[in-house]
Amino acid sequence: MGKNKIVRWGPAILFFGILLAVFLDQFGLFGKNTVSLTVTNHTPTDISEIVVVLYKDPCVIQRLTPGKSSVCSFEIEADSHYKISWKESDVNSHMEEVGYVTHGFNFKHELEFLGEGKVNFKNNENT
Repeated sequence: MGKNKIVRWGPAILFFGILLAVFLDQFGLFGKNTVSLTVTNHTPTDISEIVVVLYKDPCVIQRLTPGKSSVCSFEIEADSHYKISWKESDVNSHMEEVGYVTHGFNFKHELEFLGEGKVNFKNNENT
């Protein structure tokens, strides 16, 4: 290919390359659209029947003893938030909705059970 052809086609190739990269990024083909949620029990009792739902995908943790953590991983299908249900001391059932994720990013979040139906959600920077 001669120098003149490269100069003539260069801007078009660059434009379509950028357009393709934006398209692939929007559909998560560059490895984005994931969530890592660390769930930690900061109560003196067991937390049981923990169900965390993001969009439509559930993560189920049967039991989390005091001071222990577990990790839920999700693929982000659409903008959404977490819906959480759990039991403290196998007696009191609780529900909470927290956080927010956006399609096109990776997230690393933390959820802490504090007791008496209270949770603390930490939104670490998206990656």
